[in-house]
Amino acid sequence: MVVMTDILIEEAAKAIFYRDMVDGIVDAGWYDIRTFETEPNVSTGERIRAKYKQKAVEYLKFIGAI
Repeated sequence: MVVMTDILIEEAAKAIFYRDMVDGIVDAGWYDIRTFETEPNVSTGERIRAKYKQKAVEYLKFIGAI
């Protein structure tokens, strides 16, 4: 059950990130940082992932999914 919740949160975070990228809120250059674990500045990628993971948790709680 915990693994399923983690996957749900991660996929929701990706969807929110891509939505923000399409809407122009996020620079399209961040795509590689969000997607890949091997970018040159891992701490930047981690901050972006953590930010969107938090947004995903808030949204999923709002809609009652978790």
